[in-house]
Amino acid sequence: IFLPNYFNGISRTSSINQSSKIQLIENQLIINDIEWNDQGMYQCFLTNDVGEDTRSTWLKIKSEPPNVTVINLNDDKRILLNNIHERFYIDNRTGILSISNTIPNDSSQYECLAQNILGSANARTTLLVRRRTRIVSLPQTIKIIKAQSLILVCHVFNEDDVSRKISWYFNYNQIITQNKIYNESTILIDTPQNQDT
Repeated sequence: IFLPNYFNGISRTSSINQSSKIQLIENQLIINDIEWNDQGMYQCFLTNDVGEDTRSTWLKIKSEPPNVTVINLNDDKRILLNNIHERFYIDNRTGILSISNTIPNDSSQYECLAQNILGSANARTTLLVRRRTRIVSLPQTIKIIKAQSLILVCHVFNEDDVSRKISWYFNYNQIITQNKIYNESTILIDTPQNQDT
């Protein structure tokens, strides 16, 4: 009885006894240390004095889900983020990192490491958390004597590296050339009249 072995139509019989990876023991084909390239069609041919027969089988490799690790690379320090804080949540099924109630200190470079039996891969991204621009204070009600000058200041907070634009409106109409506007946040109303209320 002769049992030649074929892989994807290519004979492997001559290399079986010379390889520690592929072995033929008692008519059983043994493949050690399975790798991704080992998947494919395997064929066994049986021949003797009365005839021959053949069988084929497919080897498909299904890897286990990758083991996902998320690392915060803050100030050259590698900090594992495997759900160490209630604001950080890693879905082990999808590998998605969710951060709730982000704060400026969350700004950092993040690295995702995925590992399984077929190898590993990594990717990095940078997160920048900026505080929203907001009006800090503006007088609600002002009483002045007619014909006095008035300066209104709109105190605004914004990040230094974020541009801003401040517009003034009077009765829902934008003030463009009327009176004087200083540094966008300050407006001078010279000699106010009744119609300025």
